[in-house]
Amino acid sequence: MANQFGGNPGECISWSNGLTGVLLARIAVAAAELYQSKWEYEFARWIATRDQNPGRDGWVGFDLADIPWGTPEGLPDRKRFVVEVVVHAASREVAYRLPYYPNPDREDMHRECLRQFALMVHHYNPTRADGPPATGWPYLFPPTAVVCERHRLFRHEQGCMVCPDDPPR
Repeated sequence: MANQFGGNPGECISWSNGLTGVLLARIAVAAAELYQSKWEYEFARWIATRDQNPGRDGWVGFDLADIPWGTPEGLPDRKRFVVEVVVHAASREVAYRLPYYPNPDREDMHRECLRQFALMVHHYNPTRADGPPATGWPYLFPPTAVVCERHRLFRHEQGCMVCPDDPPR
């Protein structure tokens, strides 16, 4: 089963479970490095809970409407932050931090997938969403304020989304 990531109505990106694991880990590392505001901190913790390892494959996808973007005045800065995070996630600097550095033959494909996701965020308009705006962060696992020392991303209560040897908490 693949993971679905939705943007504006009718817009969806589908990633295999393996691709999702690699790309979301890269985004989580980048977010933990770049956050500066309270909202950015919460985004960094939230993305790190989108972990398929303790759960079922194919269930960590999300719609951009699931993210509590806040006020219309803050939306441009928040979207800009997420796009910057995704661009940083595409860097070799972030990729080399993961224990499973992607196959160099797949790196162009990974960057293209991250580019498509960044464009989806850039063009996202919450006023076009089908339902009311999200008011809270829909964590898959309760987040923590603890950063994994090896991978420099936030841990959730089950551990680090990248550490395969993390015991459940």
